This record gives sequence, C-alpha cells and structure tokens, in this order.
Amino acid sequence: IHIGTPEFYTGVTKKVKQAKEDGATLYYEYIDFDALSDADKRKARRIVGVLPTPDQYAELAADGYVGQSNDDYLGLVNDKDVDVDVTAEELIKAYEDTYGEIEVTGQDATSDLSEPAASVLPAEQVQSVVIDARNKAVADAIAEGPDNIVLVFGAAHGPGILAELQQRDPAWQRTE
Repeated sequence: IHIGTPEFYTGVTKKVKQAKEDGATLYYEYIDFDALSDADKRKARRIVGVLPTPDQYAELAADGYVGQSNDDYLGLVNDKDVDVDVTAEELIKAYEDTYGEIEVTGQDATSDLSEPAASVLPAEQVQSVVIDARNKAVADAIAEGPDNIVLVFGAAHGPGILAELQQRDPAWQRTE
C-alpha cells in the first residue's frame, strides 16, 4: 500500500524487524523513476498516469495518511535488503517490446511532470506490464532466493506473485 496510516506502516516495520531478527532477507519493491531522463519520465507517466515517486505519494496522501517510505524498512537489524522490482527502464522496455513505442505528444510532452498525464495508455496493456510482468520478476527472485524472506510489495501484486510461485510449485502458500 503506497499510502496508508502511520499506524499501518508502524505495524509493517515491526513485522519486518521481527522477520529480520529471525534471519530473513527483506525483499522490497521500488522503481526509481527519478533516475530516468525527462523523455523516459514522460513515457512512464503515460503508462501509470502519474510519475510515481515517494514525493508524489506523499502529496497524494489525505489527512491522517502518509506516503510509503522504504527508509522505514531498510537497514533494520541486518543488511539483507534486496530491491526485487524491475527498473524503470525495464518497465518501459517491457511495455514497448510488447505494444510498441510509447508516443508522448501534446500536453504530455510539455506539462510539468508533477501533473497527471493527459493521455494514459490502455488499462489492460498497463496491467500486463505494471502488475503481471513485475509479479513474474518478483516470483523469479523469490524462487531463486534464500529460504527465509520477508516480502514488502504492493497489495495488488499479492495474488499474482502467489500464482506465479504456484506455477513453479503448487505447495506455495501465503502465510500472512
């Protein structure tokens, strides 16, 4: 969940800390859109609708809510923290390899990047990249990783990641 209550994030932090005290490796999601060129930021914004950054989440948070901060989870107990997400470049490439080059024209080519995209790409295409392709990448990392993992990844990804893992081994199940 990218926007939640402070209490929610305190609870997540406690669970991550406990898991890491038990020797777990933290697998987490983070796509660094800030590292992109201006042209690629505009492509990413057409995919997602906004340029999703920690600052953007914080700005979207309503009263009583805060944006997710991975800093709350990283570096707790041990240094076993791994970003298992795709990179921003890989996200754009996955979309363009499947659906063709993302064109950025009109208002989307000139507006401030903090503004929502004027024209977003088709939802089913976005879903196949933003959710499905990332789920596969995370499942690959989990399947190849250590036995003791704590995963902090968006709630929308949970069912897809589990389905990807169960394709490899039907015994996979969610424990929390």
